[in-house]
Amino acid sequence: MSLMLGFTLSKLNLLILVTATFAIVAYFMFGLTDVVISNAAQQTVDTYSEKAANVITSDALCFKTQITVPPHISYFGGIEPAKRFFYLMHISRYPEVHDPQQLTSVIFSISDRKNPDKIRAASRIDINAEVIFYNWEPSEPTIIDESAVAITLDPQSAIMRTDSLIIIKEVLLGETHLHIIACSSAGTCEANLQEVACCKIPNARGGKTSSCLPCPLEPPYPRCNSP
Repeated sequence: MSLMLGFTLSKLNLLILVTATFAIVAYFMFGLTDVVISNAAQQTVDTYSEKAANVITSDALCFKTQITVPPHISYFGGIEPAKRFFYLMHISRYPEVHDPQQLTSVIFSISDRKNPDKIRAASRIDINAEVIFYNWEPSEPTIIDESAVAITLDPQSAIMRTDSLIIIKEVLLGETHLHIIACSSAGTCEANLQEVACCKIPNARGGKTSSCLPCPLEPPYPRCNSP
C-alpha cells in the first residue's frame, strides 16, 4: 500500500513539475512575443517618420513623396514562417492649432488593430511648419476633410485599405506648409491629390492655386462641388 502511495505521489509531483514548467515557459514566450512585436513596430514607425522628416528638411521649396505602408508587420522569422502583426498607424500633430511662434510635432504611432488604444511604438519629429491633414474615409470616397487633426492608416480595412500618404512640403511667402493626404494604393491617391490641388487649397486661399501643387484640370473640377 505504501509502495502504491509513493508511486502515486511521485507521479503527482512530476505532473506538478511539468505543469509549472509549461506555465513558466508560456509566460516567458508571451512576454518575449510582446517585446518582439513592439521592437518590430518601433522599427517600422521610425522608418516612416524618417521619410517624412526627409521631406521637410529638403532644401527644395517644393517637395513631394508618397509613402505606402505594408499590410502587416512580420516578426519571428528564421526557420519557422514569420508571424504577422496587424496594426493601425496614426499620424497626428501637436499642438492641434498651428502656432507660428513654436515648433509643430508630427507624431507617428502604431497600435494593435484589435485594440487601437494599445500603442506599440511612436516616433516624433519637430518641424517649423504648418501641418495640414487631408483625411479620406473609404466609406465616403468623394469627401476629403481638410479640418482633420490626425490621420489613421488601416491597411487591412474591409472597405478599401487606407495604406498611403502623400506628403508635400511647400514654402509660400517664407512660410513652410506640410500637406499630408491620406489615400489608398488601390487607386485613390491621384484623385485625392487632385481634389486637394483643385479644391481644398484654392478654397483655403481665396481661389488662389498652389504653384507647388497646381490643379492639372481645367475648371470647374466636378469634385469641388461635393459635400
